[in-house]
Amino acid sequence: MSDQPGLRILTHKKLTWRLPDDNVVDEVIVPALRKAEHFDCMVGFFGGEALRELAPGLAAFISRTNAPVRLLISPTISETDRDAIATGAEEARETLERVLGDILNDEQALTSALAQHTLRCLSYLLAVGRIEVKVVLVRDGLFHLKDWIFSNGHDIAWLSGSANFTGRALKRNHEKLNLHLSWGSESQKAACEDTIREFNEYWANEKNDTVSIELPVAIAEDLLNRYGSDEPPTEEQFEKARSIDSKFGNDQDEDQVLGGKRRQFAVPSSLVWETGTYRHQGDAVHAWEHAGRRGVLVMATGAGKTITSLVAAHRLYEEIGRLLVVIAAPSRPLVEQWASEARIFGLDPYSVGSDSRDKRLRVVEELLHNLELEISNVECLIVTLDFMSDHEFLDQLERYRGQILLIADEVHNFGTDAFMDVAPECVEFRLGLSATPDRYEETETLRLKEYFGETVFEFGLDKAIGVCLVPYDYHLQVVDLDQEEMREYRSLTQQIRDCLRKPFDSEKQKEETLQKLQNRRRLVLEDAHDKIAILEALVDAIGSRNLKYALFYATDKNPKQLEEVNRMLAEKGISFHQITNEETSNSRLVQSTIGLFRRGELQALTAKRVLDEGLNVPEISTAFILASTTVKRQWVQRRGRVLRTCPIIGKEKAVIYDFLVLPPSDEPDDGLTKQLVLAELKRCEEFAYLAQNRAAADGPLEVIGRVRLNYIIGEQQ
Repeated sequence: MSDQPGLRILTHKKLTWRLPDDNVVDEVIVPALRKAEHFDCMVGFFGGEALRELAPGLAAFISRTNAPVRLLISPTISETDRDAIATGAEEARETLERVLGDILNDEQALTSALAQHTLRCLSYLLAVGRIEVKVVLVRDGLFHLKDWIFSNGHDIAWLSGSANFTGRALKRNHEKLNLHLSWGSESQKAACEDTIREFNEYWANEKNDTVSIELPVAIAEDLLNRYGSDEPPTEEQFEKARSIDSKFGNDQDEDQVLGGKRRQFAVPSSLVWETGTYRHQGDAVHAWEHAGRRGVLVMATGAGKTITSLVAAHRLYEEIGRLLVVIAAPSRPLVEQWASEARIFGLDPYSVGSDSRDKRLRVVEELLHNLELEISNVECLIVTLDFMSDHEFLDQLERYRGQILLIADEVHNFGTDAFMDVAPECVEFRLGLSATPDRYEETETLRLKEYFGETVFEFGLDKAIGVCLVPYDYHLQVVDLDQEEMREYRSLTQQIRDCLRKPFDSEKQKEETLQKLQNRRRLVLEDAHDKIAILEALVDAIGSRNLKYALFYATDKNPKQLEEVNRMLAEKGISFHQITNEETSNSRLVQSTIGLFRRGELQALTAKRVLDEGLNVPEISTAFILASTTVKRQWVQRRGRVLRTCPIIGKEKAVIYDFLVLPPSDEPDDGLTKQLVLAELKRCEEFAYLAQNRAAADGPLEVIGRVRLNYIIGEQQ
């Protein structure tokens, strides 16, 4: 036992502490708090993880003195929040209530026993009036100080450095902390006094470009209500909490935690991606790496684009040591699907979900700080394409000083001006994924290639079928337009021709008018009246009881067709549920619906365009495509949606029913009928080419041959 009084028990301690070799918590912090009469602390980064930084020694300080604790903290504040704060102190308190409320309700951070212990200590200090907390906001920067200031009479001990008092900083990072003692040299005394003066300047709002605000009352009351106790927390409870965290791996900043178990970004050990059936995934990863980690992977739906890109991300992370992974997808269901896959690789992604824009920006900023302050080595954001164009989000990425990987799912969607005009140049590594990456316009395709790079690997349906996709049968159902529908088709065609010749005020106005006319003309084919009657006869032939794992695609240009399909299925007693944009806005409803379908409790799903891209439902075995656009990309996506393998249900092949729309049989040819037929045959021939029944009697090639003879060849003779 040292005979030195008070803080002077630290006299013979060394002044420089190097982590992780030195045990600064047990040898400096806890002993100092056992002797200090006053304790001031500046915690430069205050998030959920920071709660454990405050834990060491608090119980010891509580038990031996009635002196107050003064605490300066600085939570992550988004640009939007800063703007709100600039309008006045009252709004600042409201903003801080929201931000601090999120931190103190961080479920993942609070799985730590030390975090819970800290909150009990803080609530006790609040209850007995022994703590004062102020929040420091910096106008255009970070409050990144780490200072523990202990005082006893005229003696001051000050511990400072770059380290966060977290599991990673104290156990794995190579950090340096300096201990200053006022009773040492004159320079040591001056340093301690200067630090106290600086603390008091922050506390009194005398620092330029900062503002210090008292802890919002609502936050204090919440702490008291949830963690308040008449009994002061003890050192034994601190040691127990530390033991629990050590035993159960709750150093969340060292290895991310999910469900109480240690998580680490890694390729699952069961995943075979360089050899065997899925060796194309390894070929794709290596091709992207050889291209300088920029480029597009063209891979058939079901070939494993998600797995391939996460393997590539992990290999990059292993090489550079710290990485922000940003995954952008065109729809919220895809965002959730990516999040599930990322967790399999040990990531703990933040996906935008239904959070407000302000909360998204706050979380993003905190995750970026985690990387910058070395609280974590890898963070994963999964966002929608719309959010990728958010200017404030892009500003956050531009300000971040580390390496970023952008994975763009269904990369063809990124060719629009909305994204390309603001595409972040700070992203060093870029990976585009698609089954069909080309855009409608050549200029859009060129811009995609300029940003993401050229196609560096291709694995199309022709290679995937029989390897990672099942073979399929293709059946054509011929539908004749009636005379009224044909007249409308002719009228719209003439309007399109007039539009092409007519002058407009702007090119944009012309393009919009032309697109509306083309959509209306395409709707004549997609919504042909006889389709529902032919579909009903087809379902009757199959048998209502025999129909299972089926998908019905209706047009997205008119809700009436989907309603008629739903009515027909209901009348026949076929269990089904529709999935449209309305349903996908509710992720729980989508997951519940798909779960029922997978278990066979629903026989069918009905949908419009929403299932075209990425949603993984491998059980789908039969598809009825009532409406097909002229866009080849959608043909490829819809076919791939049905061909995914599914050993669970013993899926050996898929069946696709397509509806081939033709002019009325007695319609005179004026070139327009031939144009209509050729456009329809382009899709049918594409589907027939890889079908296993293509040459069967009355198979797709025979049907296509008859149509060509009647409408194309016959007219030429």
